[in-house]
Amino acid sequence: MQYIKKVNKIEAIQNKGSILTDVIPFLNEHGIPYEYTESLLRGSQIGVITNRDNFEQEEYSQLYVGDYLVINKGVISIMNAKEFESKYQEDDSVGRKNINTELSTNITLDTTRAQRAFDLLGETVKQIKNDEHVTKQPHIRIEFDDIRDVPKVWVDGELIGDLRSNRPLVSLNIDWNTDTEIENHKEFDINYQDFTGERPMSRGFREGSLM
Repeated sequence: MQYIKKVNKIEAIQNKGSILTDVIPFLNEHGIPYEYTESLLRGSQIGVITNRDNFEQEEYSQLYVGDYLVINKGVISIMNAKEFESKYQEDDSVGRKNINTELSTNITLDTTRAQRAFDLLGETVKQIKNDEHVTKQPHIRIEFDDIRDVPKVWVDGELIGDLRSNRPLVSLNIDWNTDTEIENHKEFDINYQDFTGERPMSRGFREGSLM
């Protein structure tokens, strides 16, 4: 895991492309809401809410490959590698800010949070291996009166997209083309934030035809 923990309470994780094994456990451990998507066209992407005070209204900020997610005294920010190295990495030749390297000899190890993070990672990997969101082929119903309104989406009879249900809709994408001489691409991608559990989780349903 590309995980950095500084003695001055600065913690950071670099997105080196291993989102499931590195980045998501770090986000779960610190209770940071995120949006993870995976598609044939866009590949794996992850967005993070960087404002802890207003999760419901804050937009997701994209954490690109090579970027660092930094927690400094409770403030969450995203920095590219150049910015991070310039601000936090030691380099005496250019007089950059030094970080106190004196460590306390009294260390208390609490494995509870780490165990929860590993449990959540295990559930995520299990879902991906079983293709629960791909092969299940859920029954989808979508309703809206105005394109500017938040659509109401039912998945197997369960409402998604209503704040009262603690499952606000994040994104809804449908790409459907009629077949002519050849079979054309068809895909849907539904993403929502799940606030029903102890920690906010990014969830979704997606399915696409292979061309």
